[in-house]
Amino acid sequence: MTRTLAFAAAAIAATFAASPAMAQEERSAEVYYADLNLADDAGLSHFDGRIREAIRRVCRYGATPDRIDQQAEQRCKRETGARVILARNEAVRIARSGERRDPSLAVLRIAAEQRH
Repeated sequence: MTRTLAFAAAAIAATFAASPAMAQEERSAEVYYADLNLADDAGLSHFDGRIREAIRRVCRYGATPDRIDQQAEQRCKRETGARVILARNEAVRIARSGERRDPSLAVLRIAAEQRH
């Protein structure tokens, strides 16, 4: 189990490694899921909804973005979603395997680099 947790932590850390080509500003959100049963479809659906909302929040450019901002926002959502999928899948795998996990570890950090 310790090895699994170490692997999960490494996968999450790698998911959010910053690329040098990106701007310095980072926006992030945390998705807690200790209250969800990721082994069933309803819990998984709720988890995915929380992830989508967090991605929307970290990629939001403003109340009235122009066309360029809208395109950047959509790109941010795609790229952030692609990075977070590995950590999401690992959380689901752990839940479905029946492994016991400390509830304080049931948090997914979602980060997006803002380009200027």
